Amino acid sequence: NKIILKIYIFFQNIFNLNKNFNRLKKFENSNKQNITIESDFDYLRISKFWKIEKLEDKKNFLFISKRFSPHLNQLFIENKLNNINYFRLTNKFIKNKNECEIFFNYNKKKNINVLTKFKNDFDKEKMFWLSYFKKSNTKIYCTDEIWSYHTACAISAINEIGGVSCAIQTSYPAAGGNLVPWGITNSDVFFCLTKKIMHDHSRLNFKDTYLVTSGYPLDYEVYNDDKNFISEKNFLISNGAKRIISYFDINFTVEKDKRWMPSEVIINDYEFLLKKLLENKWLGLILKPKKRFNILKKIPKIKNLIEEGIKTKRLIIIDQKKRFRAYDISKISDVSIHASLNGTTSGYESSFYKKPVFFLNRDNWKASCFNVLDKNEVIFSTLEKLWLELHSNWQETTQKNILSWKKNKNIFDNFDDGKSNERLIDFLNFLYINLNNGYEKKKAIEVSVGKYKEKWGNDLVYKINKSQDEIDFSKIYKD
Repeated sequence: NKIILKIYIFFQNIFNLNKNFNRLKKFENSNKQNITIESDFDYLRISKFWKIEKLEDKKNFLFISKRFSPHLNQLFIENKLNNINYFRLTNKFIKNKNECEIFFNYNKKKNINVLTKFKNDFDKEKMFWLSYFKKSNTKIYCTDEIWSYHTACAISAINEIGGVSCAIQTSYPAAGGNLVPWGITNSDVFFCLTKKIMHDHSRLNFKDTYLVTSGYPLDYEVYNDDKNFISEKNFLISNGAKRIISYFDINFTVEKDKRWMPSEVIINDYEFLLKKLLENKWLGLILKPKKRFNILKKIPKIKNLIEEGIKTKRLIIIDQKKRFRAYDISKISDVSIHASLNGTTSGYESSFYKKPVFFLNRDNWKASCFNVLDKNEVIFSTLEKLWLELHSNWQETTQKNILSWKKNKNIFDNFDDGKSNERLIDFLNFLYINLNNGYEKKKAIEVSVGKYKEKWGNDLVYKINKSQDEIDFSKIYKD
């Protein structure tokens, strides 16, 4: 049955791809040079983040998904209400393999074979994107998929035809500005979260790239918050919870993935918090696993604790399917705890509502930009130590935390206005107008940068003019 299902999906994907490419014919001979935006549209919603009404020429903006499939009901409604151009590109040549395996397990003969396979896959995927850009008459490609394999191929393809590539940063880098994906170092324009990250990245990029500070993409959600999670909070309170703690693990997986926190560390955290829940009838606990809840239920060490915790009715475990974001959970929590400084985005999101947010830094990770936050006020070496501080003096511990965030807020948010999406849309609109006014790529970008500076600020753009030979890697990686 599984084989039959795989064959069915394979042919269904080919059918959908051909169907979508046929729909592109109306753009091929268009007298306008179009924009293609690729994103996870459950994350950056088409109607809310991209603000259809603010696009310069809606009919010439194409929205596509390659790796993520948006929630179909939401997409149908947006298609119907906004008459958008949406295409699901299902064909994928590059498989989701861990590209780092060649560094983890060095074997000269094996690695040459792996690299040859990557090169062949790259060429096939690039041909796919060249065909797409030609059929859709796309001259601007913008994506938030900076860590995805196919993005490198797409950027290479759009650059080959003289188009403009733009990449959007949506999460805080674990290694500051030192380790960045290919998509950043080869895009023409890279939208950064902050000015600090912009200057950090400026040390590494290899070509004529414009770094543009636009802000954290989801900040608009806080200023336009129409969600209400009071029922979840009331559920915990009605069952005796006086204080609510939420906990976010990092990209936790039972498998031994060397990029993330070891699974046994996260399992120990869950065990500790679940035991505290059972011991303290005043405590409400919200757990937000990165992976699906089903994984947790299968772990012998915490399986019974989860079952007992659920019986108290003071435990909520957020399944991935419910599509809660970190700030949604922080809104109804008194305290939020993030498992590591090696990946801090959900911890940062939790700070949106100016409530106490704590990080654990058990492995003394120094590269994170969040290390500026005070130790033993925001950053703790162990969960046990943090618990003792909260349990012995809740009020003082949480107040110190809030003050530490407040005095460092400008490092993580240069705007505090909820308009990151407007800045990004403005830049893309400028690019679209300039290209369609007949400017060549380089001139179109330069004029767009000038317009952006004029509207939002002169210190928000940095141009890289380096070759690889000019970069002193020993200084970049000295830590």
